[in-house]
Amino acid sequence: MMKLILCDDDPKFLEYMKRFLISELGFNTIILTCTDYKRLFAILETNTDCDLLFMDICLPNQNGILLSQKILKQYPQLLIVFISGYADSYYQQAFLKVRPYGFLRKPVDHQLLLQLIQKFQKEQATRSPNYYYFKTSDGLEKILFDDIYFLENNGHLVYIYTDTDVFSVRITFSKILSILPSNQFVQCHRRYIVNLKHVKKYQKDYFIMANESQDKIEISQLRISDVKKHFFEFLANNPA
Repeated sequence: MMKLILCDDDPKFLEYMKRFLISELGFNTIILTCTDYKRLFAILETNTDCDLLFMDICLPNQNGILLSQKILKQYPQLLIVFISGYADSYYQQAFLKVRPYGFLRKPVDHQLLLQLIQKFQKEQATRSPNYYYFKTSDGLEKILFDDIYFLENNGHLVYIYTDTDVFSVRITFSKILSILPSNQFVQCHRRYIVNLKHVKKYQKDYFIMANESQDKIEISQLRISDVKKHFFEFLANNPA
């Protein structure tokens, strides 16, 4: 599932772009739209997993390039594509100040737009990130996957346990499983996901973690077979 944000002060242009992208990419692509920077920040606040932001440089009372600098301070993982009908006036400034993922001229060339998205999709398919920016109560926190020992589901929050900290994140277990490397992490209980790299001891129905407190993590009866398979596949692919 790919998630795109389109920000332009022309509602007709937004609707046209949205229809075209859905027709080409299908309904497995989420497309969010907005016409001003206040609405854009509201969308980003609840969609930190956005893949690409397509943004007009000339927004009402706001320069899109300067706005992008503010956005990237809060959401450094976000990739921005500028769209402008005055490309020659802003091209150099955009790349000097922001280094966007792409730059499209209005009227937008359909082929160039699709080529840019296809380039992103290919990069995502081959990329193996070792971290993720999780949204915590203190803002976005870059957490390395290797630093995570285990995760605990506690209703509306997920607690991420590292060797030195515990981070609380408002996210679902299903979403977090789609983020974590599947060859390294396994859900062993409805409440727990374990990083197999940090397992000190494995028994049929529990793990002992290699952190200072040596936490004991339960393996539910329904998951015993699946956990065993994942654990021994991990050992085979990661010999000591």
